[in-house]
Amino acid sequence: YDARPVTVDAYYRAVVFLSSLPNSIAAPTVGVEPDGHITFEWYRSPQRTLSVSVSPEGDLHYAALLGPNKTYGTEVFFGETPKVILDLIYRVYAA
Repeated sequence: YDARPVTVDAYYRAVVFLSSLPNSIAAPTVGVEPDGHITFEWYRSPQRTLSVSVSPEGDLHYAALLGPNKTYGTEVFFGETPKVILDLIYRVYAA
């Protein structure tokens, strides 16, 4: 389907991103996008979900649906999970 393969850089950065998450975080579902980025998804319900896409360049593109609110953006990954992404993960599972 003309999808790009996952590069070694994307794979490496995804592994480092996953390793940077606290052990208390629920394990995400892992997928691959047509552009070759690796995606991690935290899903509680259709109204409480977060997707984080790891690019080969080290960008973390995220989109979340939290009740009626949507948020999205890009963070540069330097080896530690950005606070905004950690906060979104916790909000997906908040009561």
